[in-house]
Amino acid sequence: MEQERDRKRDGFKFSAIEFTYWFAMSIGGYLVVFLQERGYTASMAGFISSLNLFVGIFSTLFWGVVSDKLRSVKKVLLITLGGTVLFSAMIPFSADVSFGAFSLVLLIVPLAFFFRTPANSLLDNWVIRVTNERKMNYGTIRACGSFSFAVIGILISFVLPYTGVDCTFWVSSLFLIPVILLCYSVKDDAVREKSRVRLSDLPLGSLFGNYYYITFLAFMFFLNVGLNCSYTFLSYLLADIGAETTRLGLVTGYRALLEIPMLLLLKPLRKRIPLYYMMFASAFLYALEFYCFGAAQSMTQVVLFTSFHGLGAGLMFASAANYIFLLAPGSLKATAQTVYVAVTSVAGIIGTALGGVIVDQIGVRSFYSYIGVWISAALVLYLLSFLFGKRVLKKPAPGKSAE
Repeated sequence: MEQERDRKRDGFKFSAIEFTYWFAMSIGGYLVVFLQERGYTASMAGFISSLNLFVGIFSTLFWGVVSDKLRSVKKVLLITLGGTVLFSAMIPFSADVSFGAFSLVLLIVPLAFFFRTPANSLLDNWVIRVTNERKMNYGTIRACGSFSFAVIGILISFVLPYTGVDCTFWVSSLFLIPVILLCYSVKDDAVREKSRVRLSDLPLGSLFGNYYYITFLAFMFFLNVGLNCSYTFLSYLLADIGAETTRLGLVTGYRALLEIPMLLLLKPLRKRIPLYYMMFASAFLYALEFYCFGAAQSMTQVVLFTSFHGLGAGLMFASAANYIFLLAPGSLKATAQTVYVAVTSVAGIIGTALGGVIVDQIGVRSFYSYIGVWISAALVLYLLSFLFGKRVLKKPAPGKSAE
């Protein structure tokens, strides 16, 4: 009876953490718009986004390994959240400070992402670990985050034309403080082990020798070359069709709203189909969105077409992190998650750096059509990898759940 009460209490706390965290992230997602308003070209915005992702590669690997070494996701998560609060709040001021040709924003923004990028993956790892251990419904808990992201994203798109985007960095930092307090209030870390281990004791060979984990990373690399830059230059698409760039939150909020049904369906879907089937469907929906963006002529069409992304993202959130949890050894789940984030960050560096140049050269709508082709090719190759694994290597595909 007491155990069930504790399970419900922690389920409520994690739901509150997801709700508040994504509330803050929704408000704090206007960096490219901020740079755009300061006169940065698509190429420069792409360079800064690539720099952030480059920093994120090392920070996610560093904090993920530290987490596994200390056997404490919670402690490291608190550190990264605290750093995000501090440096994100400094971004608007840094844009007005220059040392010759060097703007301080080129230092402060990467520092903010040194903490912000791993915080996301650590939170996912922590919540997934707890929900699997205690038989909670991860989809329902994560849906709380999508709901807050959606509602705030839509509402803020109507407020920003009057306030400007500078305030988003301060408000986002402010709302991360309750996240820190909620995380601290969870008494026990998910791993529930206090002993530290040496890095040499971690079974890295069993993780990187797993065929399906490696092919998953390869697929996510190619997929995220397209996905990362597609989000980075979404405000340029809005400008191209004559819409206000501050309406970006309306698009991203609507996307997040459509993630919720897929997240809520996670539990019944996992009983019926393998997790990788959900990833196949997700990539297909992403590609559809980008093909449609290539023909978009109005804000209404952009919102309508982004429905594909919302449904696809819901499936991807529900499946990818759980798929990693399924494949990784028990002592390497945080490391496996952060390696995944690092791989997608490398993809983002390539995508945003090249994407900015391509947008400047051929236009944003043609750019999105090319992304659709790219993601379609990545999906076909990933499908073939399962056929190769099962028929040639004789390796059975992973099961339907992480249990």
